[in-house]
Parts: sequence; structure tokens; C-alpha cells
Amino acid sequence: MDRDFRIKLFGRPQMDFAAEKMPAKGFLLLALLVAAPGFRLTRTNAASYLWSSASDSEALVNLRKLLSQLRRVQPVSGDLITTDSSDIRLGVGAEAIDLFRFLKLCRSKDCADMIEALFLYKDELLLGVEEPTSAFSQWLLMERASLQERFFCVTETTLVELTRYGRAPKEDLLRLRDHVLAIEPEREASYRIFIDAFGRNGMFNEARNLYDRLVRMLEHEHNTGPAAETQAIARRVFSAAPSPNIPAAEPGGPEVSRLPTVQPRVALLSVSDPAGIADSPIIAALFEDITNELARYRTFTVLAPHSTQAIPHSSGIPADNSMLRADYTVSGFVKPDGKKGTLAVRMINCKTRSIVWSAEYPAGKAELVRTFRILSAQIASGLAAELEREMLEALKGNPDGKAYWLYLDGQVHLKNCTLPGLRRARKSFREASRIEPGFALSFGRIAQTLYLEWLLLGGNEPSLLVQARQHADQSAALDPGAAIGFWIGAIVDLYQRSFDRSAEQFAEAETLNPNCADLIVQHADALGHFGMADDGWNKFQRAIDLNPTPPDHYWWAGASIAFFQGNYGRAIDLCGKMGNTDSVVRLLAASHALAGNMPEAHLFAGKIKEMYPDHDTENIRKLIPVKNPHFGEKFIEGLRMAGV
Repeated sequence: MDRDFRIKLFGRPQMDFAAEKMPAKGFLLLALLVAAPGFRLTRTNAASYLWSSASDSEALVNLRKLLSQLRRVQPVSGDLITTDSSDIRLGVGAEAIDLFRFLKLCRSKDCADMIEALFLYKDELLLGVEEPTSAFSQWLLMERASLQERFFCVTETTLVELTRYGRAPKEDLLRLRDHVLAIEPEREASYRIFIDAFGRNGMFNEARNLYDRLVRMLEHEHNTGPAAETQAIARRVFSAAPSPNIPAAEPGGPEVSRLPTVQPRVALLSVSDPAGIADSPIIAALFEDITNELARYRTFTVLAPHSTQAIPHSSGIPADNSMLRADYTVSGFVKPDGKKGTLAVRMINCKTRSIVWSAEYPAGKAELVRTFRILSAQIASGLAAELEREMLEALKGNPDGKAYWLYLDGQVHLKNCTLPGLRRARKSFREASRIEPGFALSFGRIAQTLYLEWLLLGGNEPSLLVQARQHADQSAALDPGAAIGFWIGAIVDLYQRSFDRSAEQFAEAETLNPNCADLIVQHADALGHFGMADDGWNKFQRAIDLNPTPPDHYWWAGASIAFFQGNYGRAIDLCGKMGNTDSVVRLLAASHALAGNMPEAHLFAGKIKEMYPDHDTENIRKLIPVKNPHFGEKFIEGLRMAGV
């Protein structure tokens, strides 16, 4: 960065161009002009700072000589100064002055600009210069204090912006830490903001080392300890660090338990059709498709139909269960009902021999073919829901299955996107992972609650994204064959603006589990943010086909995709399917405004102000991860129309 600034006023003044040497007072005059309102001084005012002469006329004569010398010192960019009969102004060549550039970059909201500004500030202004007048001495003292205060303010702002999504380059943060602490090594506030920034970025070892360094410095220099504010920030940061008890997956190391200790086995047996009414190949294909649908659930094991269809059974009870070791069976029979017949499906608990679930469907070929996919999804969804409900009840009193029961309990609380629901779900998932440290699914669901909470809190807690990333990675490490760690990791990548990595993670997750509705709907949402809204909508429809009565976050994803498509009416309708719309008030405000429903738009804008009093459109812009900025601007336009 130094090579771009040919006149340096921070530290000892120097200039590295032009044949003629810069006069010493030339540096002083340039500093005065850069700091002056409008980069302008009257000749009389400039002379009074630089000369303590017996008469004003003598000082003005000296000023004219100085200005004459400065005119011969010109950077490539143009004149350093311009003058008229009464005033002196900075010229376009001021861009070559580090102080001018510093002040300009400090006003920027761009992270890269602010970082550049910080590295320009290397030492105090005009270090070691001879101060010609008391007026100049007073001005320099105040200006140095003002610049240092601005430097530290920009440092704090930069760290917040740099770690907004918890993915700042580690090298940038470490370089900034070294630079800022070198400016004033005993300033506790500097240590504090970096401990906080490291925590927001998931750099917990660096945060701990810096806190220990601060403790040693304060003890040595001031015989005291950190302030209460610093201790509070340190406690918050360290409480978010991963538990040392969580096992790490190491290549070649011992394999950890990848699945909960209790994982029931489900077998789909052959269908009985004593009257020969139904189309047997179609029904057999239906049962095979149901098996595939059930395979997306990781809470139980579904046996392959090739093996199960050959096992003789009596009303769902296998003649010999020693080979299958099934805990539950699903079977069917066709009841004579006119020419078409009715397919009765039931699920049996093999241990108690009780019917857990049953339903009936038309068995005619036309009806089966027409509604094949919907029927398949409905049967699978019904079977899975009833099976998980029974497992939940059975495991409540079973100490060996407590972790799994807690996992299922968390799933129940995760259905609605509210802060209390998310935190209650996370509590259950955390307890499950404590009891069963190798339970990959619980780590994945913890990650899911964390990124959803980050969204609901307005995207201002990057430590939540960092924790979500850690738990997603842990889930993938514990069970590389499960999709959940990859798909939650892909969502975190999306919100951290790592769009290419997010797409790769989603592709890997969907390869591992191509029929998982939860995964498909998240992938659909991401495609909308990638700028592929039509592809996203197709995936969303498939997710709803697989899960016809989904939790709220499905409708939230669909509404977002519809918004990206420009279908604001559809976005509003999908939000209306949610049990609680607090999570989508911003989307509703923008959609109603762009659809021309201004009373409703103003109503939701009011709710946004109540729920997020510190949020303006600039904050919201930073929350939306869009690969194409145009889509984000459309959302902001809708919010502004609504009155946000």
C-alpha cells in the first residue's frame, strides 16, 4: 500500500518523488489543508500557523515563497495546491497524500477501503517535526488525538463488518491485530474488540491467547486485571467454543458411533390379493417406491424390498423373522370392492403384534397410475410419522434410548420457526449429543437451529453461523454417509456468501440422499439465491410432493423463491400457509408493496420496526445472500416502498 502514497504525513514526513526537496513547512501546510474544512485556508490563517513574525506582512511574504517552492513539487496526479489572491486550496494531487487518502477511506462503508485506511495509519501525524508556533502546536495536539480516535473507531467498525458472516480470512484478522496493538500496546479496548472479533469468526484459540496476553500485560504494567466489560465479552466468546468432549474425526483413527443406539428396522412385505382384482405389478412397484421414500428418513432403517417381498407372512407377521430382524412390517391386501378393489395398508409392531397404523386407498389401475407419486409420498409420510411417534413414546421410559428420544423431541419443537421453539429444540439436540457423542444427526440439527436463529435475530450474531458451521462439520465427520452435515453446511456457506462452495455441498448432499424433502427444499431455496429461481421452484414443488404437510420453513423457502421469480402474489399466499409469520415479516412487507397492496405493506413495515428497531434497509441488505445483486435491490426497493 505504501507505494501508492508518495507524500507521507503519518510518522516522520517524507516524499519519494520530484527532483526538488519538499520544504519542511510544506509538509505542515499540506497537513493543515487536508484537515481544514473544504480543504481550504485563507492565506492569513495559513501564515499565522506557520510563522511567528513581528508583522503579518512578513509572514505572508514567507508564505508566498513557500507556495512558490510547492508549485515545483508536483506528483503525477496533478497540482498539490491551487491559490488565488486570498485562499489556498488542495489540488487534485492531494490523492498522493496518505492523510488525505486515510480520511477519505474512513468515510467508506466498504471493508477493503477501511482496512486500507487502517494500514495507512502507522504512527502519529508529523512525528518529530519542529512546531513553528503555539497555534500550530495546539492544532497538532488536537488533530493527533482526533485521528487516533478515528483510527480506533474505524478499527471497531471494520472488525464488525469483516466478521459479519463469521468467515473473515484469518490472516487479515491477525495482521490487523498486530497492527492495531502496535499503535497503542496498552489499550485494553483494542484487545477487547479483537477478542470479540475472533469469537465472531470462530477463532477461539486466538481469542483465548489474546485474552491471556492481555491479563499478563495488565498485571505487569498496571498491577490489575481486565475490566468487567472485557471479562463479560470473554465469557460470552468462550462459552460459544466447541466442547472439548466432542470427538474429532481423524483419518485412520478409531471409528466413532455414527448412528443412535436405537434404530428400528422396517420391512415392507408382499401384498395379498386373494381375489386377483388388482394389477399386481403396479402395486408391487408402488410398495417399492414407498420403500425408496422411506429410505430418506435417517431415524430408522428400511430393508430392501428385493429381500422382504420374498418372505412369507400372515397378516404382516413374518413366518420367520430371524433373517429380517424387523421391528416393524408394512403389508397390504386388496379387499374386493366392486371391480376395482381397495388397497388396505397396515404397519405392525413385530414385538407386540399390534397394528400401529392403517389406511385404505383405491386399488384400480387408473387411480393408482394417476396418483402414483402423491399416493407413494402420502403413505410413506404417514408410516414415518406414526413410526416416529410410537418410537418417541416407547423411548421415553427407556434409558438406553434417551438420546434418540431427545432427538425426536427436538424434531417436534423444530417444526415452527420461532425463537422459543428453536432454542427448545436445540436444548434437546444438545442433550442428545451429550448422551450419545457419536450421534451425527443431533449435531446436524443443532447446526440447523443455529443458522435459523441467526436469521431470526437479523443476521447480527456471526458467532451463531460459526457454531452452525462447526456442528455441521462435526455431523459430516461422524457420519460421512449422511447428507445432513453437508446440507446444513451448504446453507451456512450460502449465508456466509461462499456461493460456489454452497453449490458443491448441496450437490454432494443430494447425491447422498436424493429423496430427502428437507434437503430438497433447502437446495431449492439456495437456487433462488443463486439466481436460478425457476430451477428452485421445480425443486420446491418436488419437496412439497414428498412432504405434503410440511413445517413452516418449507413455505418460507417457497415464498422466497416466488419473490425471486417476481410472483409476489404467490409469495404472499405461501407465507399465509405458515402457522407463525414473524419470521417472514420483511418478505411480506416487500411482497405486498411490490404487488401494490400498500395498506398491508405499511402494516408489515410497522411490525418490522417493532421487532427490529435498529434495522434499516442497509442492515437488511447485508442479511440477504444473493449472488446477483439485482435481486437484493428489488427486495430493498419493496421494503422502502413499504416504509421501512
